Amino acid sequence: MTATALRQLFWSGRGVVFVIEDLSELLSAQRAAAWSEVARRMAHEIKNPLTPIQLSAERIAKSYRRAAANGAGNGANGKGEELGYDNRVAAVIDECTETISREVAGLKAMVDEFSRLLACPGRVSRLPV
Repeated sequence: MTATALRQLFWSGRGVVFVIEDLSELLSAQRAAAWSEVARRMAHEIKNPLTPIQLSAERIAKSYRRAAANGAGNGANGKGEELGYDNRVAAVIDECTETISREVAGLKAMVDEFSRLLACPGRVSRLPV
């Protein structure tokens, strides 16, 4: 609300003009824009480390497979027991790498959907739970 005093004109009295403005729509738009920026930054911060995590897991698995294939550093001396251990370790590394890759892909998809939702606030799609 603003009030403006009128200058004295031809009549003897002075007056005041009150202007009442509804700023709720403007404030709502400003609030939505601020939250949109916060959400955009959060999405970026969540997604930022995902690729290095996935690449590191894949690099560990690849390095282990290469070392196992070359017989380097795995202690293999021809005993069946150690070969079985190496196979179990390789299986665990492969399983963990697959799990990391799957979860990273899921998080990336969730962040992408979140970003699309921010770009189109009127459109809401359901994410699988």
